[in-house]
Amino acid sequence: MKTSSQRFKNRSAKEITTMIAELVGSENTAFGKEMISIGRKRGRKEGMQQGMQQGMQQGSKLGRSAVLRNLIVAKFGKAAARLTDRLDKFQPAELDALAVALLKMKKVSELRAWLAEQ
Repeated sequence: MKTSSQRFKNRSAKEITTMIAELVGSENTAFGKEMISIGRKRGRKEGMQQGMQQGMQQGSKLGRSAVLRNLIVAKFGKAAARLTDRLDKFQPAELDALAVALLKMKKVSELRAWLAEQ
């Protein structure tokens, strides 16, 4: 038995769309069930890809924040840790800018001023 993709491979997308639109109650046919199954699989795949991408971005951001917290405490002491509460709200570009600025900072007052500007 040929699958629907084999049966319709010589048809244009427009022809197939027109054919599907003409089918009433097609979800109860073998073809309709197959199309629904394909659509669900594609939807799951796209959803998983999107979720993985978002998860990687969030993980990267959290990792940057954690490294900056550790650097700030190492450079300015534990008292400066309370200044890092806002880091989770920063965008990755802001975290990167802070990392570069932190290299030049000598005093905790410079860190306070940088954070106040953001």
